[in-house]
Amino acid sequence: MTTHIILTGEQPLPNLLPLRHYRPEAVLAVYSSRTENAWRRLAEVAGGGVRFYPLFIRDPYDIFAVQEALQQEIDRLALPPAELVVNFTGGTKPMSLAAYFAAAALGAPMIYIQSEGKQTRCYEYTFTGGRAALRGSFIIPGVITIDDYLKAHTGQGVRPRKMEANDYGHRFEMAIYEALQPPAVDETARAVSLDDTVDI
Repeated sequence: MTTHIILTGEQPLPNLLPLRHYRPEAVLAVYSSRTENAWRRLAEVAGGGVRFYPLFIRDPYDIFAVQEALQQEIDRLALPPAELVVNFTGGTKPMSLAAYFAAAALGAPMIYIQSEGKQTRCYEYTFTGGRAALRGSFIIPGVITIDDYLKAHTGQGVRPRKMEANDYGHRFEMAIYEALQPPAVDETARAVSLDDTVDI
């Protein structure tokens, strides 16, 4: 059973995209008091087939404490190191260091997500002789929808709103909608509302 270890930060996509791509059976989600809602939203969007194990970290800046908590939880859940993948992209930088040290101690493979421009690249690392080695990288294809994106960031999905057919705002929105059709982008939606914000 493959388990991904993720560091929950305020940006959900560096965790959501690889979860959708790799489709692990379980996720050990490390979070702090500031990111509790973020891991809960991520668990909802990830899909019903993924089991989440939340791990609360009191101080996300204490490298040793985070590493120790990670190791204790891995032992408690009896997660085999050979079936772990550590995503050290999210969370605080000290959390990333702790995850790296934990992966090194276990010899577990790691991934790092880089989003730049219109692409998201996944770097894969393995440990050889106790040292991290870059195994390769690839572009993660479109694996989420607009609805997934909104739910991961806000907890709310796409909510259509009524538009007047002949007003200036409608004509402007339709012009943008028609210009941004695939293949320019993966997916489009129009007349979408999110709380009181109408200009999405």
